[in-house]
Amino acid sequence: MGANGRRRVVITGLGAGANGRRRVVITGLGAVTPLASGVATSWERLIGSRSGAGAISAFDVSGFPVSFACEAKEFDPTQWIEHRQARRMDRFAQLVVAAARQAELDSGIVIEKESEWVGASVATAMGGLKSFEDCCDTLIERRVGCVNPSVMLLRRIRG
Repeated sequence: MGANGRRRVVITGLGAGANGRRRVVITGLGAVTPLASGVATSWERLIGSRSGAGAISAFDVSGFPVSFACEAKEFDPTQWIEHRQARRMDRFAQLVVAAARQAELDSGIVIEKESEWVGASVATAMGGLKSFEDCCDTLIERRVGCVNPSVMLLRRIRG
């Protein structure tokens, strides 16, 4: 049993499975959702028919035909990321790091001891747009010399 009380699946050996592919074991879960920050609370609220939709608070919605969305309003990045580092990250990256750290805790694995065998799968369609938008606004409002080109490029690469 793992630290979370769930049965832990352990696969011995490093060979391929019966189908010729390498085996993957999901050992921990993490979730930051509009319902909650955490798998258990998100699941409880989901099966309790709670909605994550609400009034948009991330930006001014005047002038838009829609004023509600599903934002992760309960999320506090400083629970998972040092404040100074969190300030330098796009929100999507904060959400990813928080979910990954939750999964790490849920797994009970000490990653430093198993770093060669630990991996994560992360997908985002258009992450980092806020930083890109901020750089574009600075270019328009001020001038080219006010934006470090490597910062703008780095933001796009990370996103």
